[in-house]
Amino acid sequence: MTRFRTAESHCAGIGLAIATMGSKAGRLGRFAAVSAIGWGIDTGVFLLLVTLGLAPALANFASASCGVGFVYIVGRFRVFAEARSSHLIAVPIYIAWNIVAILIASVAISFLTFFIFPAVREASMVVFNERPFLSSFALAALLSKIAVTPFSMYGNYVVMGLIVERRLRLN
Repeated sequence: MTRFRTAESHCAGIGLAIATMGSKAGRLGRFAAVSAIGWGIDTGVFLLLVTLGLAPALANFASASCGVGFVYIVGRFRVFAEARSSHLIAVPIYIAWNIVAILIASVAISFLTFFIFPAVREASMVVFNERPFLSSFALAALLSKIAVTPFSMYGNYVVMGLIVERRLRLN
């Protein structure tokens, strides 16, 4: 019985340590989880818009705005809960940052989509026997978005930390 209690308390201690991770690594993990959900929202809307015929750059601007909004709201209260900045300051700065970041990512996605489209078209005809689950263009756009995502997620994490923790001074 004593051995069971020791193992039980050990497991509880590990669970408590994981649940209360306050380190930068823990925060990065929580931000990655929130960002993954935001990216799912973003990517779903992106694929829908591209499939409906919207240009990848415009589709990304619209879809990324949805994902970024989700990440800010949830991240502000779940990842950066101990934040010292007010919403009156943080929100406009975060919006301005994301307008610039989304524009840059949208141009990169558009460029990559048109660059890799011929190869994706050929590969999808071989792999999917000319009946792909996505159009070749939508697949090229999705692959381009996946390639750009790590850079935009890391930039978002750094900037959100700077803004929310007031390490970014405007005066």
